[in-house]
Amino acid sequence: MHFTATATAAQAIRVLADSGMNVSAHLVVDRDGSVTQMAPFDYATRHVGASRYNDVTNLNRFSVGIELVNRGQLSRRGDTWVDWSGAAVSAAEVAVLPTPGSERPAGWHTFTEAQVRRTEELIRILRAAYPSITDVLPHHQVSPGRKMDPGPAFPIERVRRSTAPARR
Repeated sequence: MHFTATATAAQAIRVLADSGMNVSAHLVVDRDGSVTQMAPFDYATRHVGASRYNDVTNLNRFSVGIELVNRGQLSRRGDTWVDWSGAAVSAAEVAVLPTPGSERPAGWHTFTEAQVRRTEELIRILRAAYPSITDVLPHHQVSPGRKMDPGPAFPIERVRRSTAPARR
């Protein structure tokens, strides 16, 4: 799970489709819940980089990269919240939350309900098609210290609960 650090899906898709950027993912979930598939699921995309989970390294080879259109961590400029590029973000789309690993709260771009629901749906579909998918992981959990992605505004525990395989 990742945020795109972009304001629009079109911006994210341009970056992810640019081979010179050396980054790619399987899916982009826009703020309205629409989805763009960027690569086949049996193709290793470059969405995690140096990574480790349990005893597995280089998770690009063993994972599906889902990018959610979201500007990520925000900064204050006077009375305005801005993203990394300096573009203003509506206060209605900002959650002030503690940054994991830090005592200091920060502004985070919120995710839309449409995005979260579509992501839950996608994970259920992927798990049905690929029963070997066992975990839903945020980028920061497998690449600690690089970036807080998708950040504390993403309801990872809700998504994990709602997409957990049924117990028999």
